Amino acid sequence: MRNIFIALLVFSAICMATWVTPYYLGVPLNGSDNHDPEYGLSIYDLYFQRSCGFYYFQIVETHRIGATWTEPVLIPNLNPNGGWSYSPALTGSGNRMYFVSGSSNYYEASNSNIYYSNRVGGVWQPAVELPAPINTSSAENSVAVSPNGSTLYFSSNRMGGQHNYEIYRSNWTGGGWSTPERMVNLCSPLADKVCDVSSDGTKIYLERYYLNGIGDDSQHDLFVSTWSGTWGTPVPITEVNTAAYNEGGATISPGNDRIAFWSDRPVPGEPERDRIWETVVNNLDVEPASVGLIKAVYK
Repeated sequence: MRNIFIALLVFSAICMATWVTPYYLGVPLNGSDNHDPEYGLSIYDLYFQRSCGFYYFQIVETHRIGATWTEPVLIPNLNPNGGWSYSPALTGSGNRMYFVSGSSNYYEASNSNIYYSNRVGGVWQPAVELPAPINTSSAENSVAVSPNGSTLYFSSNRMGGQHNYEIYRSNWTGGGWSTPERMVNLCSPLADKVCDVSSDGTKIYLERYYLNGIGDDSQHDLFVSTWSGTWGTPVPITEVNTAAYNEGGATISPGNDRIAFWSDRPVPGEPERDRIWETVVNNLDVEPASVGLIKAVYK
């Protein structure tokens, strides 16, 4: 009975989630420019995009031991183009990762496409490029996957997009991916980037930013949309966004009780760079590990 009561308290807190002031995850995790974090099977595992040189980004992993994150380690086989890779998105089993990769300048992103890699025996296998209709001759620049792995959300500037990147959805049919559908409710006049889908499938996290001369080219903010038969109008995550700095690449933990994201807000004594921060549900009195950290397993 006590466990049921605790579960109900946590569920209620998460459904009405407000977030505490974000806290910095420190070094060595933030030893370089970092973007697009993704929780693994628990809050103790993070995958993200790290700068390994000028316009050269790679996917790395780090693990929390106690209160400290380990030195991020480059993941082999996730750089199929010899250029840059980013936007990691794990399926519920943790054994497949979708991501974006391209060989051109990251900010031009003219030839970026979506790939996946399977983890076999703890080792990530050589990446496989998704075929059409997911990838096109245009740019695909972010990807997220539903908890059961059957739905991909991604952003693209393919024909039909209004100005910039817009969000699309494709479903696995058993023999391939369906023709991507433009998600009207999730799109805006700005550039829209999909970040993550919650483990219960009820929330999708987005990053919006200005591009191609529309507004301030440097402003990035985080939004969330809630599923209620369809995706609702995205609303800003006000506890995380700042007016003076940029926030993007949000990932929601398997227990849906914390968010990791990148921001360029300053840290005293450290050089200017984009770093990973974290926030938890306000007034959450139950240790997150006690309410389940494992995402739904689908295969």
